[in-house]
Amino acid sequence: MTLTERRYVLPAMGELRVTAATRAHERTVVTLQPQAEEGAEQPRADVFGTELLPGVAVHLPAGRSFGVFSPTGCSLVVAAPHSVLQACYGTGFNATNARSVADINTHLEVLRVRARRGGEDAVGPRVLFVADRRAAGTSTYVRTLTNYAVRLGYHPLLLDAAVEAPRFGYPGVISLYAMQHTIDIEEEMCFAPAMHGFQGIGKHEDPLFFVHLLSQLMRLATERMARSDRCRVGGMFVDYGMISRSLVEEAEAWECSEERLEEHRKTNPLDVLADTIAEADIDHVFVVGSAWLRFKIAQRVHKRTGGSRMKPFVMPSAVVCGKGPSVQLFLVDATECGMSNDDLFVRRQCWLQYFFGTRTTAVKPTLLTVSASLVRLVVIGRGEAGAMSTFMPMADDDPQQVQGVVGQPISLTYVQPQDVDLQDRILALSSATELEELPDGTLHRVPFAVFEARLRQGLIVGFALVESVSSSRITLLVNAAAVRKDTGLCFILTEERLATQAAPATG
Repeated sequence: MTLTERRYVLPAMGELRVTAATRAHERTVVTLQPQAEEGAEQPRADVFGTELLPGVAVHLPAGRSFGVFSPTGCSLVVAAPHSVLQACYGTGFNATNARSVADINTHLEVLRVRARRGGEDAVGPRVLFVADRRAAGTSTYVRTLTNYAVRLGYHPLLLDAAVEAPRFGYPGVISLYAMQHTIDIEEEMCFAPAMHGFQGIGKHEDPLFFVHLLSQLMRLATERMARSDRCRVGGMFVDYGMISRSLVEEAEAWECSEERLEEHRKTNPLDVLADTIAEADIDHVFVVGSAWLRFKIAQRVHKRTGGSRMKPFVMPSAVVCGKGPSVQLFLVDATECGMSNDDLFVRRQCWLQYFFGTRTTAVKPTLLTVSASLVRLVVIGRGEAGAMSTFMPMADDDPQQVQGVVGQPISLTYVQPQDVDLQDRILALSSATELEELPDGTLHRVPFAVFEARLRQGLIVGFALVESVSSSRITLLVNAAAVRKDTGLCFILTEERLATQAAPATG
């Protein structure tokens, strides 16, 4: 498709709003023009805190909304379809989102300086962003503030807990990143090292499993902070995603009902958020674009701690969550720029980039053929009622080793490959294996109870795409380093699929 070029001149502290084309084959390219005069200061511009290089064309990911901010003023050339250029516009300083982000970043930097001077036990700010609707801008705030922290020399942690529609991780997964570089504009987070916890379904549908996974990742985060002062002082940013207003109202209606039937029990999403705040030791909560949600959070946390009923229309600036310190509550403007992205399109693009790479980074996936009889398929969390458990504990388990394993209230359901439609399905590769390598290079079978305890942690090392299935063999496309068939691989069943062709639009 033919692209049309248009030049935009931004004033100092100006911002260009761009919504990239929604089709994968339609490109949207932004180029920062260098300064023509010799010896003059080069213009500067960034996208969510990641700087643009003068003269280097940047391909914006399809279907996303971007703000190109320039503190010095600059000239930008946008090459895109005519429909995209019609929706582009520039803003002045008073209308940019960068002003509120800069104020938040200044406040967080003061906390980092305090943590740096407070000794080894002091930790930087732990910030959570949440909204009551999609495309409000939680990921925009998290991404920009994380990039600013990295440019200041810190290595903050980034936790993507928006399981249903993540912007940094993968669908159905909680992702923890230790940020040492700014987020790439084109590739985003596709190839950044991370620890992933498999949730599978929405966090509000299985809140116990979500909090369980969160505790596993927080343990790893604490270990990371203990090893790196830059990480400890940099703190952590959490993209919690969305809390639906309808779910909150349904849960409150169930609590107020006289019968309270257990089969109709509704988990209040605000309780899941409060558990997340306590588990991650959050000290700042930023609610994006919803005064209602900010008041509801304060009201719920205040009620959980046994406080008296809050006065109507009185909104405290801080609340105490559990037995820990107070949590600061802030209300910030939404940064939404029109319609939200198509989930199916975004998911497909995410998996295509994972298995096949991007324009600038090539990926060479590996075809792996395994015997169907040796493959373990498991459903974690809410297992299927009709699924058959096909594996039993090994007879050679050591009782002394099994006694030290603490059981978790997380269900495991093993299924046979022939009982599930695996064609084009994406499987999560668990970090738990039946065999582990000893220092002398030999393989040793771990006790089955230990294997299941590791499996219940939900930690995964990568994904696999099922290319073909037969009665005896399964061919997988994998993109995980050092996958060994002889260690007894275990795959977690997901609902994600990546077909050869995208499904046609309906409606």
